[in-house]
Amino acid sequence: MGGDAYVRATLIAQTAKNAQVGIHPTNSLTREPQIMAAFMAPIDAMSEGRAFLDIGSGDSAVYNIGLVPASRVRMADYVTCVRDLIATGESTYDGRPQRVRWHREAVRGRIPITLCAEGPKTLHLGGRVFDGVIAGTGLLPEVISDTIARVAAGARAAGRNPSDAEVWFTTRSSLDADRDKANERIHASVSSILNHSMRFGLDNKNVPTQFRPRSPRMSRVMSFATTYCRPAAIRGGWPNSV
Repeated sequence: MGGDAYVRATLIAQTAKNAQVGIHPTNSLTREPQIMAAFMAPIDAMSEGRAFLDIGSGDSAVYNIGLVPASRVRMADYVTCVRDLIATGESTYDGRPQRVRWHREAVRGRIPITLCAEGPKTLHLGGRVFDGVIAGTGLLPEVISDTIARVAAGARAAGRNPSDAEVWFTTRSSLDADRDKANERIHASVSSILNHSMRFGLDNKNVPTQFRPRSPRMSRVMSFATTYCRPAAIRGGWPNSV
């Protein structure tokens, strides 16, 4: 399904009785924080306190308009501003004043904002600043333990309890009665997460030694493909969005 995710989120918030309603994921580059806060407050009201927001550094939505992914500093500044706007109606972003008049529509003073993260520094950021982390690091036991430890370290560095940043893991799946067909259909999705995870380097990302020589080449190919093909990311039925 295509179309603007923000329009669809509004329509679903008007009718959903139990589901959490939000965007998975957006980024901090294509919408100013006051626009995002002005969107999230009424969504929280319409869903009776079930709004959420997931943010990543930016992928196809960013590259397709000639920009590059947001820095960790920018993402931290952005989420802090959105939170302040929803809580008080005023904040600053990139040194500029921001204001939202209808922030009081939100049922909650703090709407959960989760970071989509793969790299070690971004996982640390998630623990420091965000309400949760959706990790695309992998599902091996040792990788899961390492991911949780990095998020917890970020939380402790900010004086937070590690439990303040809930950790979820994203996986790519393919279902078919024919195992070979299922494997074939998962290739593009797995390559996409490889691009997300490895395009800025392989250090401290738990890449097995035998795969390290292949990863940079595969990541370059997927980076090119991402520029011209818009991938879909799903959380509870939500498409990837700008």
